[in-house]
Amino acid sequence: MSNIASKLFRYEALLNAIEVFTQKFSLDQICNFAFEFTNEVLTLHASMLFVKQGDDFVSVRQKLYPFENYRIENSERLERIATFHGKSIRNRFELFFAPKDIDYLTIRFVIPLIIHDTLYGFIISDGKILGELDDDDYDVANKLMSLVNHSLENSKQFADLQAKNQLLDQTNFNLFMINQSTKALLSEVTLDKLYANAIDVFSEVSRSAVTSLGIYDEWSDTIKIRGYRDVFSHSKQYAELQLHKQIDSGHKIVLSMEHDQDIIQSIFVNWQQFAVLRAKYIVLIVKDRVIGFVTLSESVDHHDYDESYFQLIESLASATYIAVNNALLFDEISAQKKTLEQKYNTLNNLNKLVNTINHCDNQEEICYLTLRTLHLSFGIKKAFICFKKNGFYLIEHAIGAELHQERFVLSDPWQKTFDGDTVFEYTTASAHDFFNDAELVESFGNTNCIVISPLLFHNPSAYPGQEPEGFLVILETKDILKEEEVLLIDTIAKNISPILRQIKLTDAVKERYVEDVSKKFLAILAEKIRNREQYQIEFYLYYRKIERNPFQAIDPNTYPGLETYFINPYLFVLTYEPLADPQFKEIPRIQTALDLLQYPFI
Repeated sequence: MSNIASKLFRYEALLNAIEVFTQKFSLDQICNFAFEFTNEVLTLHASMLFVKQGDDFVSVRQKLYPFENYRIENSERLERIATFHGKSIRNRFELFFAPKDIDYLTIRFVIPLIIHDTLYGFIISDGKILGELDDDDYDVANKLMSLVNHSLENSKQFADLQAKNQLLDQTNFNLFMINQSTKALLSEVTLDKLYANAIDVFSEVSRSAVTSLGIYDEWSDTIKIRGYRDVFSHSKQYAELQLHKQIDSGHKIVLSMEHDQDIIQSIFVNWQQFAVLRAKYIVLIVKDRVIGFVTLSESVDHHDYDESYFQLIESLASATYIAVNNALLFDEISAQKKTLEQKYNTLNNLNKLVNTINHCDNQEEICYLTLRTLHLSFGIKKAFICFKKNGFYLIEHAIGAELHQERFVLSDPWQKTFDGDTVFEYTTASAHDFFNDAELVESFGNTNCIVISPLLFHNPSAYPGQEPEGFLVILETKDILKEEEVLLIDTIAKNISPILRQIKLTDAVKERYVEDVSKKFLAILAEKIRNREQYQIEFYLYYRKIERNPFQAIDPNTYPGLETYFINPYLFVLTYEPLADPQFKEIPRIQTALDLLQYPFI
């Protein structure tokens, strides 16, 4: 009866074991349950549970042994239990264990704990409380061992599956983060906002307390810190790191300030700057060379960075570099577009000016239009046009300064213009190099450049060394003088020169063949003065200043019945009766026609 009761107890214990070991438990829990069931079912005396920790097997539970901690060194013989034996051991222990361990632990029975073909641990015992272990005990032990090992394998597979699921979830999250962050970064074309967005992304993803972003700058040949964030303060740090050399593509990408000092010092000249940035890890951005880095400090929740964090940071950093290049290209294209628009506007304004001056009738209109266009359309603040008169040059038209009727002679630097070339200087003191008259230079006021473009009425190759008939001179521009502005001024001068020459020739012909109104007026005035003196025929002389633009003509029918003469800018009226029109001013009685030339007109 006792034998039947014992078997019933064991079967009942095995059923309970099946119920327990078919549930989900951790590996440590399963080992502990296995230790308890083994002791209960087999009624073992002293027993000890060993689990593999590192390279050795360490005791984690014990019963009735006079010590708690014991370590058994792993060996090929011990590993053979899983690959070649695979069941309980009740003899020939020397095939697997060292003699010292067998003697010290009084090993009489061993139940291996195996996961697939790997020895995870084992339970050893010095025998039963009563009697010796028989075949029934050995059979029950093998069944229990099989049940435990299956439970260990299931638990290990479940843990591996959870780890893979967790890794898959992390990978999915990383891909989602890369996708969303990349879209956000690539859609930003303003560099300051891009750097701010990038550093926010790095800080949030890594949960680093201090995060910084460095981007390679070709102009300075350094990596400049473009973004910095300290989650515990609003402080900012800036640094420029110089490179010793460019690393190859097979170089280590993630560098630890603690373990990779030699590599860091071999790449960066002033590597001490990383201490200012509180860097713990440096994630290099490498293409065919080092193009930047991201630094991470201790995390705010004190978690350890794993490989997935570094891969995510590296991917986001590469996307950031692409976004930075895109933003730089966008700025470059925008600048080129703006430059093209400015050049188009310049050419368009130049074309309008050329078309307009081609229809001008006199020198005054051409000079007026040229200077006004330079001022309004091309940003010229001070300029004048002068013409050669009796051995000196007379300023006849000017903008930005009171220079009308000022005169000067040419100094040696002006000889560079005699062949038709435009000369220019960028400095504010350039005017002193070309003008010897200090008072004239003082009257120029503030200047930031000088451009002298000759107005040639002759062929310089046919008459080398001959002084130009005039000059277009620029003294101040709105911004810094640009090369295209010099070309523009030279083009304008060369366009107006032949027109001015033609007008000069036309004026000469008119002077010879067309009546001169001023001479006619003075002759008639002299005749009336003689008539007054000889025949007492009194007359009255009135004048009015006419304000008009260069294109406005004076209609002689405006004052019917009156003898009128227009001598720019005054309209004179000769009459034998007083004139009641308040717009006209009377000139007091004069004795000779030449007295009119000395009259102080208002």
